[in-house]
Amino acid sequence: MIRKIIFITIGATLIVGVITAGVSFLMDDYYKATTLLVMTPVPLNARDYIPSILDGREDTPYRVSFLTLNDIPTFPMPDYEQIYNSDEIVEQVLLYLSQKEEFKDIKLSRTKLRKSMSIKSKIFFQGTNQIQYQRIIQLQFTSKNPQLSADVCNYWADLGMTKIEALRQDPLKDGIAYLEKTLGEKKTDLENSRKALEQIEAGYHLPSMEMRIQELENQITSFKIQQTNLNLEIEQLAKEIELNEKGQTDRTPVPGTENTSPDVEEYKKEQILKTAQKEALQKQIADLEQEIAHLRQVYAEKKTEKQKLEDEEIQLKQIVENLNITYQNALANLEKSQSELRIASKALTPRQKAGPPRMLYILSVMVLTAIAVPTIYIGLLVANYYLNKFEKELTLPS
Repeated sequence: MIRKIIFITIGATLIVGVITAGVSFLMDDYYKATTLLVMTPVPLNARDYIPSILDGREDTPYRVSFLTLNDIPTFPMPDYEQIYNSDEIVEQVLLYLSQKEEFKDIKLSRTKLRKSMSIKSKIFFQGTNQIQYQRIIQLQFTSKNPQLSADVCNYWADLGMTKIEALRQDPLKDGIAYLEKTLGEKKTDLENSRKALEQIEAGYHLPSMEMRIQELENQITSFKIQQTNLNLEIEQLAKEIELNEKGQTDRTPVPGTENTSPDVEEYKKEQILKTAQKEALQKQIADLEQEIAHLRQVYAEKKTEKQKLEDEEIQLKQIVENLNITYQNALANLEKSQSELRIASKALTPRQKAGPPRMLYILSVMVLTAIAVPTIYIGLLVANYYLNKFEKELTLPS
């Protein structure tokens, strides 16, 4: 019985193996192309996140000189995998295939294309005095055409690099554009402030206004001195008139002559003249004081405005200088900046087949057959035994 089971199992296994081999050789070969991308090493510090896979270890990463984590994207970092698997990238790859004459006959749907595209990540810890990690990304594309695999893999890598570089540089370029705009606005404000200062200096020369005010004040002082002298002279004339009139009343009037002395008349005329001069001086002083008040008001307003513009100009100059330095530094940083991700190795046309794994298929099917055949055969024997036993029990006389 055992020999029979062995012979049946061996025979079935060989037959199934031959059939599987024949079927596997009917399957199309496929080729896998690989492009390697490498990230710039980034130093770690005590505040960095330690992944759970290492958190429970007795030897923390800070005491490990070299550690490899295979195919595990451990540390939080820019998720380039999401970018490479984005719908935009997939659509551009499909468009690339449709535009290639040699690949026009190859029809790939979005679903098949996504299945053909795979990404694997590796992270390396390294360093002696300073722990660093470096991420290596493998882009792999699988198809039946080896040239197609290599071309699509390299084009896929270039697409992702272009997108990543745009995402990296766009904020820098936006910042530079903002600095350019702000710098231009501040330069315009500075130029307007300078023009306003020039207009004030051209229309209202403050030193000249100061000199004019001083001249008017000196003139008023001179007029007041003249006015004081006129007051004294008028008082003196009034006394002379009073004395002459008193002396005239004491004397006996002569018939046929005027009662008023010629000296008194002259004094009165002179008094009237002096009084008129005094009033004219008073009017001139009032006009000059009004002019001085107006000049002082204008002078104070323009001086305040000029001081404000000068302070604003100083601030604007400082702002423009700082913005210009920041702008130049931003341009220098943009020129010096390098992408965190770069292509380490482009995909070459694969010469070795990546599949299908025919031997694995054959061995797997043969092993399963070797297990299944005796199991099924023994099961059938057991079932047949119990079935015969049950029939005998049914045929026994009561």
